[in-house]
Amino acid sequence: MTDIVKQHLPTIVVVTIVGIATSYFLLSRVLANVANMDVDGFSTAVFGIPCVVMFICSTIIVLTAPGINRQLYLVVVIICMVLGVISMLCSNAWMLDKTITAALLANSPDDTTVVPVLKNGMLILRDVAAYFVIPTVGSILGAWVGSRIHPMTSESKNAKGKKSKKNK
Repeated sequence: MTDIVKQHLPTIVVVTIVGIATSYFLLSRVLANVANMDVDGFSTAVFGIPCVVMFICSTIIVLTAPGINRQLYLVVVIICMVLGVISMLCSNAWMLDKTITAALLANSPDDTTVVPVLKNGMLILRDVAAYFVIPTVGSILGAWVGSRIHPMTSESKNAKGKKSKKNK
C-alpha cells in the first residue's frame, strides 16, 4: 500500500461508512414508501441513490487526499463497485418479493412488469458500468478541485528515482 493510501485510510473508512449509512437510510425510506411508488420510480430510486452516494463519496475521498495515485483511485473504485453490487443484489431481492411487486404493480400502468436486475443482462451491464464510471468521474472531480484547494502530490510512473512530484 502506498504512503498516500496509508495516510488517507482513516478518511476513506469514515467516508465509506457515512456513505453506506446514507444509502441504507435512503433506500430504507424507498422501501418503506413502496406502496406509494410505481415500478419506474422504484427502479430509478434503487439504482440512482447508490450512484449519487458513490459520486459524492468518491469526490470527497479524493478531494481530501494529500495526494493522488493509481492505487488510491483503485481503492475508491473497488469500494464503490463492491458496495454497488451489494445494493444491486438487495434491489434484486426486493423486486423478487411478491408483496413489494404487488404494491409496485398496483400503482403502475397496465401491462407493466417488474424485471429484477439479475434477470436482465442489459441491466446488469448498465449497473456494473455505472459503478465503474461514477466513482471514476467523482475521483477526477475530487482530484481537480482538491488540486485547487490544497497542495497535492501525484506519483508518476515516469518519475523513476523520484517517488512523487508536486502539482501546480
